[in-house]
Amino acid sequence: MPVTSIVTALLAGITLSVGILHLIGWLRGWATRRHLTFALTCFAIVLYDFGCSGLYAADSPDEGVLWQRFESLALLLAMMAFIWFLHDHARWSTRAPAVVLTGLVGLLLLGWLPGFGFRFWGDQPVMRTVGSWLPGNGIVYHEMRAGPLMTALVTVAAAVLVFALASAIRIRRQDRHDESRLLIATSIVFGAAATHDYSIAMGWLHSIYLLEYVLVILLVLLTIPLARDTGRVRDMELALQAARLAYREVLDAADEGICFLDIESGRVLDVNESTLRICEMTREEALGASPSIFHGGDPPYSEVEAKRWVRLAAEEGPQFFNWRGQRRNGDVFWTEITLRRAEISGGSRLILVMREVTERKSADEALRLHELELAEANNMLQLVLDTIPVRVFWKDRDLRYLGCNRLFAQDAGRHFPEELLGDDDYAMTWHNEADLYRADDTAVITSEIPRINYEEPQTTPDGDRIWLRTSKLPLRDAEGRVIGVLGTYEDITESKWADEQLRSSERNLDITLNSIGDAVIATDADGRVTRMNPVAERLTGWSAEEARGQDLTEVFRVVNAQDGGGTANPVELALEHGEVVSLERDVVLVSRGGKRYRIADSGAPIRGPDGATLGVVLVYEGEEPHVGQRSGRELAPDVIRVELEGRDAVVPE
Repeated sequence: MPVTSIVTALLAGITLSVGILHLIGWLRGWATRRHLTFALTCFAIVLYDFGCSGLYAADSPDEGVLWQRFESLALLLAMMAFIWFLHDHARWSTRAPAVVLTGLVGLLLLGWLPGFGFRFWGDQPVMRTVGSWLPGNGIVYHEMRAGPLMTALVTVAAAVLVFALASAIRIRRQDRHDESRLLIATSIVFGAAATHDYSIAMGWLHSIYLLEYVLVILLVLLTIPLARDTGRVRDMELALQAARLAYREVLDAADEGICFLDIESGRVLDVNESTLRICEMTREEALGASPSIFHGGDPPYSEVEAKRWVRLAAEEGPQFFNWRGQRRNGDVFWTEITLRRAEISGGSRLILVMREVTERKSADEALRLHELELAEANNMLQLVLDTIPVRVFWKDRDLRYLGCNRLFAQDAGRHFPEELLGDDDYAMTWHNEADLYRADDTAVITSEIPRINYEEPQTTPDGDRIWLRTSKLPLRDAEGRVIGVLGTYEDITESKWADEQLRSSERNLDITLNSIGDAVIATDADGRVTRMNPVAERLTGWSAEEARGQDLTEVFRVVNAQDGGGTANPVELALEHGEVVSLERDVVLVSRGGKRYRIADSGAPIRGPDGATLGVVLVYEGEEPHVGQRSGRELAPDVIRVELEGRDAVVPE
């Protein structure tokens, strides 16, 4: 067998092994598209080497022409795959050079087909005999002479080699030296194959052997790094498998749901176990599904809204939001979503991280409702406090105001209770009484004993002085500890003034009654004694204190002077007729000690401001009787009658 055929077979075997290795890597998912295009380039060169072997072994011109056409087709396919390998390997930002070169190769493929009028070769095949530098290895083969398209093929191949050189320079500038060496070696093999084919067609016979020996040397030199690369790829594959297992373990161990989405369509590429648990779905249901699987039905948690969030994360950056989802059984669940864009394996993806917060959301909702109820209760309490006619306030242990009702705020010269919060009594209009108030507060807090209904003064915002009836109690928390003081008070200035007026009237009345020379007894509407002056005490023998509350008939005992019989009760007559009445003549008053006094009297009803009869006032004068004499009242019986007749006693308002 010729050496050339052996060399060609060796080249084909090595190239095929390298191509299969990269194809396996791409099929298993750890390699990118450039590994696929490199594998396709290797396979096309193997076909070219196979065509060369057939050409060298052809027994007739016709057979030689067929093999020559086959190897040229393989070279065109290798050229097309190699162009895109260069584009992917060098990571060009534009596809323009690759597209132009691919178009030129496509035109050459059209010329290769019969009937297009373009020819790679001449009209007649020729037989060539190529001598070998090694003894006994001459080659006799049949081929067509080179045509115009063969020259065009070589020209395009030269352009591809220039593109390869530019790609290698680009890679080296990116500090990817190992990848640039591989690219240069691949370019040499491809260039040698193209030059070899053109040398045969042009009849450059001795250069064939030279190129074949060069290829053998290059293949031997490439065998070591390729073998090393093969081991490295195997190690990488094992490491990748371990990394994938670790990645899956870590991914599935996360409590948060993690999803990987396609950035264009938003479809689910991968999910972890927590996502399946949260959404209650199978992996088959999740993979490939659109974001609509996470929607919660009604806006703003609809399918349209889910896609909007995906678009925002892809175009504007990370997104953080709460999301309501709905499981297949109709249960609603809440999640916190983080959605961001990431570059993974040279491509853009969206990473969705979800944390289920259904329980916390329910607790927050319950807390919100509780706060609403509490706010409503506080509003109702404040409304009650603002409605009652009593001032209410409460302080902390430092005697600073924690709250009050509206009346108290107005007393302090403020518009709203909130304006007092944190202030103390020194900041109020009653700062002059602050020490007094704070002493009371401290005593209640320290002793934990309430002070109820005591009177104290207060200075108003206008500078006036008013009087308060105050109560203070210890303010306790839920555990019973004293945390401050609660106080209430009401303005008793008017009632205190009225009491003073009443006491003044009482004093004046007492002075008046005590100054009258006649006896005076007052009763209530039931005829019970309410008041007596000293003259009445002397004549009846009853002290005012003893007589108070007694029935008038017990204190004021009168009888007929002639026969000792009873007489009409002037109180009953005054109450019955509602006007001034007088006793009968010859009436004797029997005192408690048995003394008798001849008296003349009259009774008048006591009326209130509304005209109602409240009691009777009885006025009389008496003296001890003497034989042959008449009392002063008898001598002047009309004196008292003139004084009282026609006049009712009226109680002052």
